[in-house]
Amino acid sequence: KNLNTEDLVTKARLELRRAEKAVKDAREIVDGLTLKAPFDGMVLSVNGVVGQEVPPGSAQNPLVEIAAKGMWQVIAYVDENDISKVSVGMPVEITLSALEDQVFKGRVSALGGQPKISNEVVSYPVTIDMIDSSDLFMPGMSADAIIIAMRKEGVLLLPEGAIVERR
Repeated sequence: KNLNTEDLVTKARLELRRAEKAVKDAREIVDGLTLKAPFDGMVLSVNGVVGQEVPPGSAQNPLVEIAAKGMWQVIAYVDENDISKVSVGMPVEITLSALEDQVFKGRVSALGGQPKISNEVVSYPVTIDMIDSSDLFMPGMSADAIIIAMRKEGVLLLPEGAIVERR
């Protein structure tokens, strides 16, 4: 069958549209297979390999763990004898071993979870949201936290051994 130039151009345009649609469909498939975080952050761990199938609802074993940039938390363990004195919203002073000369502010955001038992002492996790932040923070850094249960201004604080009762 003899096709004139106009028919050949029309046929080529149809083939081009089909090819463009195939490329668009392939891009959508690739985009659906690409993991994208909804925020800027740092990848903490990858628990899978390329090509691995991940069942839906696998939140207990996340494929990727990501820390949100600038949204830092400290998990501190509090002795069972003191946990009842801690409540959400309490202010916290945090020092990091790597940045000993700086005190950072935080606030208790959650209490409880799986207790830790060490030498027959039970302690419970307390989640502290960091108010202050630093570009020097890294996941897994060691931290000391002082939870401020009460604050009194203009009070003299003495060690118990310095107090002597006179009769």
